[in-house]
Amino acid sequence: QDPDLDPPGEPADAAARLWARTTEAYDRTVAAGSRARLESTVGLLRGLAVTGGGGLEAAREHRMTAVQAAEETGDAELTARVIGAYDVPANWTRGD
Repeated sequence: QDPDLDPPGEPADAAARLWARTTEAYDRTVAAGSRARLESTVGLLRGLAVTGGGGLEAAREHRMTAVQAAEETGDAELTARVIGAYDVPANWTRGD
């Protein structure tokens, strides 16, 4: 496809376009403060933790905030899932 056909302001790279469109759709459809948003954010942080040194550091920085946000909901199962999402796989060399 000719890059001139891309809508203005969209990245030329297919993966970058997918990310931009998906995050826009997510922001439109998933309410801020919802449990689904918290769980998916924790999923992103877990994925970020395995992307490399900087990702692990970023995931660590946000861990307590994620746990506190889950606790604020009063949903013990959600809080347990958020805490469990940070379980360190046995093949990691150290815990976070």
